[in-house]
Amino acid sequence: PDLAPSDYYLFSKLKKDLRGRNFDDDEVKTAVMEDFADKEPEYFLKSIELLVHRCEKCVEIKGDYIEK
Repeated sequence: PDLAPSDYYLFSKLKKDLRGRNFDDDEVKTAVMEDFADKEPEYFLKSIELLVHRCEKCVEIKGDYIEK
């Protein structure tokens, strides 16, 4: 299975926060940095915990497909 970190909590929340806005390259970098700067450390810890859980699940089922 594809375990790209961008598919999980951290970036799914970012997409929701920035939805509906248009950016050029430099503006999107600034918007992402500002969005992340507003988050508490626990927010990032949660994203890591969820990714670890999915990795453990992947090992447990020997690489079979994992439903989101």
